[in-house]
Amino acid sequence: MNEQRKSLLRLLFLGVASIQAIIGLLVSLYFSEFAQYNPCELCWYQRICLYPLAIILPIAFLSNDKRTFLRYASPLVGIGMAIAGYHTVIYYMAQYRTLHPGSFITTCALSGPNSCTTPYITWFGFISIPLLSLVAFIIIAGCLIGYRRLLSSED
Repeated sequence: MNEQRKSLLRLLFLGVASIQAIIGLLVSLYFSEFAQYNPCELCWYQRICLYPLAIILPIAFLSNDKRTFLRYASPLVGIGMAIAGYHTVIYYMAQYRTLHPGSFITTCALSGPNSCTTPYITWFGFISIPLLSLVAFIIIAGCLIGYRRLLSSED
């Protein structure tokens, strides 16, 4: 692959990751501030991982930083994706338990005024806020992996 094409693909990966992080930030703020959905404890942990990405990734994109941002962004994406995955699993397990009351599946172990299994939205019958978060982190992770592979092919 020629150098110009690699450079364009790197910009595309970093641009998509930046836009996804910004969209994730704006959507989470919309849900909590305008729609008045109270974030649960797991949502707060995911926000802790996502919000810095909405700053780090666009700065890396605009400054044409090739490597430095990866050491900061990668751990945030990995931790956020793990929390979002766990949140998604317990959310759907709780929904299953609601539909099948005698099942062995337990609900969320996190206590507090805001349950991490409250179904605030259900788009198309299955898309929930935890799933949206997981998909956002997966998109960002995929973009960073693609970006890193392009860099390693240059070396």
